[in-house]
Amino acid sequence: MPHYKLKYFDGRGRAETIRMLFKLGKTEFEDSRCEMDEWPQIKPTITTKQLPALEIDGKQYNQSKSIINYVARTFGFFGKNELEALCIDMVIDTIDDVVPPWDVVFYSTNEEEKAKNIKHFSEVEIPVIYDRMVSLLELDHAGDFFFGNKITAADVHFLCMVEVADVYFTNSLAKYPKLQAVFDRVAADPVIAEWRKVRPVTDW
Repeated sequence: MPHYKLKYFDGRGRAETIRMLFKLGKTEFEDSRCEMDEWPQIKPTITTKQLPALEIDGKQYNQSKSIINYVARTFGFFGKNELEALCIDMVIDTIDDVVPPWDVVFYSTNEEEKAKNIKHFSEVEIPVIYDRMVSLLELDHAGDFFFGNKITAADVHFLCMVEVADVYFTNSLAKYPKLQAVFDRVAADPVIAEWRKVRPVTDW
């Protein structure tokens, strides 16, 4: 079995889907977390100068969605064929947009501007994204998840990105009962439920 080392900040963010997929795949991995003030020293060692990064037997690989695809395919959470994989990718790419851009949250010039930008994103952008997600969900009514009765990377990433969105927009799925039902079913999976219970408590 390869040695996996996942490098990310001490938060859920772009790494949590990967962590959950390792847990679902019943595969050990090293969950290496750094604090923000450690990042300037670590950054030069990261090929793309971005996290997350995944080391496999000491060799580094980058970009969150590339890593998600690799881990999901390796452990059987990326569909039964390439068409199913294409549909899973559609969900992953669509729900990615629900996390507000960093310039909205971190680079506003003052708190008033930040509040205005977050309000705009909540009222204008999020409904568009969740409407798209409902349309994708309605492509397949045959099961409890986005595609059938088995959790895939699409469902895991959906849960994780909604968790991040809810940091800024409390209960963002309130007006979307179909999406909330999928979120609840994914969260109820025994492996995911246990991880959410024991994982480090972080702000994001």
